[in-house]
Amino acid sequence: MNRTNIFFGESHSDWLPVRGGESGDFVFRRGDGHAFAKIAPASRRGELAGERDRLIWLKGR
Repeated sequence: MNRTNIFFGESHSDWLPVRGGESGDFVFRRGDGHAFAKIAPASRRGELAGERDRLIWLKGR
């Protein structure tokens, strides 16, 4: 099974892998460019939550 099927289901074709990240996590960009998904191991859960919180803060600026 393709790894993207696990997270995005059979309609994953709208999600494209992003290369060149610093964290080594899996990052995908939705085909329309308006959304991203980042998949990190459980050991990086806190760092990923912090990144999410910073992005929410930036959105409000």
